[in-house]
Amino acid sequence: MKSLLTIILIFTLNLTKSDAKQYNISSTAELESLPNLLAGDEVILSAGTYSGVETTLNFTGTASEPVRFYANPAGSAVFTGETRIILNGEFGIVAGLNFNGNGGPAAQEGVIKFETNSRNLMLHNCQFKDFDTREVSDANWVFVAGFNHVITHCSFEGKTSKNATVFIKPDERNEAGPTVTRNHKIRYCYFGPRTEIGSNGYEAIRISDSSRQHFETRCDISYNYFYRAISSDGASEMEVISNKSRGNLYRGNILEECDGQITIRHGRDCIVEENYIIGTGGSRESGVRIVGSGHVVRNNYIENVNGDGLRSALCIMDGQYELTDNSYEGVENSLIEGNVIVNCKASINFGENKGLNDPPRNTSFLNNTIYNNQNQELFEIESNAHFSRVSGNEVYTSASSLGSDLNPLNGGYIINATLDRKLPFDTLLEKNSTGHDFSKIFINNPVIGSPEVPLPLQVERHTGYATLSFNADQNIYMNIYVSSDLEEWELYGTPEKASTTGTQNLIIQDSRLPENLLKNITKKLFYQVILDDEPHHEVAPPTGEPATYTERDGQVIMEAENFTLNSLNSDEELWQTQSNSERTYIVAGDGSSATWSNGAIVSYSVNFTTTGTYYIHPLFNATNGSSDSFWFGLAGTQIGQVNTGISIDWAWDNNEGEQIHILTPGIYQIEVRRREAGLKLDRIILTTDANANFSGNGPNESARSN
Repeated sequence: MKSLLTIILIFTLNLTKSDAKQYNISSTAELESLPNLLAGDEVILSAGTYSGVETTLNFTGTASEPVRFYANPAGSAVFTGETRIILNGEFGIVAGLNFNGNGGPAAQEGVIKFETNSRNLMLHNCQFKDFDTREVSDANWVFVAGFNHVITHCSFEGKTSKNATVFIKPDERNEAGPTVTRNHKIRYCYFGPRTEIGSNGYEAIRISDSSRQHFETRCDISYNYFYRAISSDGASEMEVISNKSRGNLYRGNILEECDGQITIRHGRDCIVEENYIIGTGGSRESGVRIVGSGHVVRNNYIENVNGDGLRSALCIMDGQYELTDNSYEGVENSLIEGNVIVNCKASINFGENKGLNDPPRNTSFLNNTIYNNQNQELFEIESNAHFSRVSGNEVYTSASSLGSDLNPLNGGYIINATLDRKLPFDTLLEKNSTGHDFSKIFINNPVIGSPEVPLPLQVERHTGYATLSFNADQNIYMNIYVSSDLEEWELYGTPEKASTTGTQNLIIQDSRLPENLLKNITKKLFYQVILDDEPHHEVAPPTGEPATYTERDGQVIMEAENFTLNSLNSDEELWQTQSNSERTYIVAGDGSSATWSNGAIVSYSVNFTTTGTYYIHPLFNATNGSSDSFWFGLAGTQIGQVNTGISIDWAWDNNEGEQIHILTPGIYQIEVRRREAGLKLDRIILTTDANANFSGNGPNESARSN
C-alpha cells in the first residue's frame, strides 16, 4: 500500500427534504417534549447538563434517511440524576451522549433501552462512566430488545450495581418467536474496570437468559476491548461475556487482565474465534468455557491465565445431552481448532463436572498449539470425552506430566506416554493403534529449539493508554495513536493523516488498523474510548454497518465492489474499485504472486439459510496467464484456488467446481484474496446447483440488509 488508507464512515447533513426538521435542544424540558421524529429529522443537543431525563424517543426514519439525534460537540451533553431514555421505532442514530458520574439508571432496564419491536437503531460514540446512583440496585446500563440494533464505539467503565452492563433480551411475549433472529451487533466498544463484583449477574455483556436459551438470536460481538471488565479478588462471578442463546458470533475481542472468561453458558451453534485473552497469572483469570452443542472455538490466543477447573484456558464441560433447563447441556458436535495456549495453569479441561455426567462427545480437537515452560500440568481430563477427530495438535512443555489424569479420551482408548530413545526427545506422547493422534507432543521441548508460537500482545502500562507491539499478521481493531515522546501524537484515522498535540483524547471512526502500521512501530492505545470533541460534520456517526447479503433458494449473487471489508493483510496493495460506462468492479493490486497468508482480502457477509455445498462462479476479466487466479475461503480459513482462465472480455467461470460447505445456517464471511496481479472481478455467485451456467451479467444482485 503506497499511502495510509483507512475507512471512515461519515454522513453528510441533508436537510433538503421538504418535511425534514432540525430541533436544537438546550434543556431537559425541551428534550422531553420532542414530537415523533421523521425521516431526515435531526435533533442537536447543545453543550450543557441534562438532569433527570426520562423520555421516549420515537423514530420513524428510513435506511437512506435515518433520524439523527446527537450532541454537538460530541460529549458536551452531560446527563445527571436518575435517567432513562427509551429508543423506539426504526432507523435512528443516537450519538455523542455523556453519562459520566452523578447519576444513574431510573429503571432496571437501563439508562438506554432499545424498546420491544424497535428496529435498525444505533447507539454510537457514547460514554458511560461511574453512572451508578443506588436508587436501582440491579439495573443494566443498556438494555436491548427489538431487532437489528448496533452499539458501536461506546465506552463503559465503573459500573458498581448488579446486572449486566449491556443486556440483550428477546421479548418472547411481544416480539417474534424464538426462530426469528435478532441480529444485534456490539462492535469497537470499550468495557473498562468493574471492581465491585458479587457472586453472579455482573457480566459486561449478556445475551438472553436461561429461559430463552432456545432463541436463535444470532448476535455479533466483535472487536471490543475488555480491560479488567471483571476485577475483584473476592467475587465468584466469572463471565465477562455470557452467552445464553443460539447462533452468536464472538470475534476479534481482546480480554486483558479480566477475572473472567467468554462463557457459552447456554445455547447452541455459537462461534468464538480470533479473540485474544491475556492474563497476569492470576488464579481468577480464565479463557473460554463451552456448554451445549454445535459450537466452534477456533484461532483464539490465550496467554498467562492461571485459573483451573471452570476457569481453565479452555473448559469443555460435562453435562446432560439435549438438556435445555437452567443446568448444563452436554457438549457435542463441536469443533476446537487452531487455538494457541501459552503458559496457562490448566490449558485444557475436558469434563469439568457440576453433577451431570454426560461427557463431551463427537467433538473435533484439531491443530491446537499448547506451549508451557512453567512446569504446569497441561490437561485436566475429568471424564471419558468422546472425540470424533483429534489430530495435528502440538504440545510443548517442560512438565514431567501432561496431567493428573490421562484416562481414556474416547471410549477406553488411551493415549499412552511411551519412551522412544530413537527420537530426539526425552519423551514422546503418541497414539496407540486405535487411539487419537496428538501428532507432535514434546516433553521438555524438542532439542531443535523453541517452538514457533505466535507472540502475544506486549503491553507496557502508562496512564490512560497502553503501548502495544503487534505482529504483522494480527488484525487489531482499535483506535490508534502513534507517539514517540508522549507529547506529540499522530492520529491515524482519516484518509489524510491528521495530528493533534498533547494528550487530548479523541475518538476516530476508523475500525481496522492498517496492516502496514503493525510493522516496526509503537502504538499508543487508549484504554478508554473517549468521546470526540471535533465538530459534528467532521466526525458524524455512521449511517450503519456494512450490509449482509441474503442467500435465497441455494443461491447468492454478490457485486464484487460491495464488500464489507477491504484489508491489505500483508500485501503490497489493496484491491481497488474501478468503474467504466458499463460496470463497476474490483481489481487485484500490483505485486508478485501472493499466498493465502499474505494476499490482500475482500470479504463479503452472507446470511445462509440453505445448508449444503456451494459452487463459486466469478464474472471476471483476465488478460493473461499471470492475472487469472485468486484464493477463496470462509471466515479466515482457506478453501481453495480459482483459476479463471484467460478472457480479454468479461466472462463467467462456469467450469471450476470449487466448493464451499455451509453446514449450519448463519452469517458467514466469504473471503477473496489476491493471488495474481491485475485480475478483475465484477460479480461472484455461490450456488448449490452443481450444473449451473451463467451468461451476460447473470441474475440480479441478491438483497442486502443491515
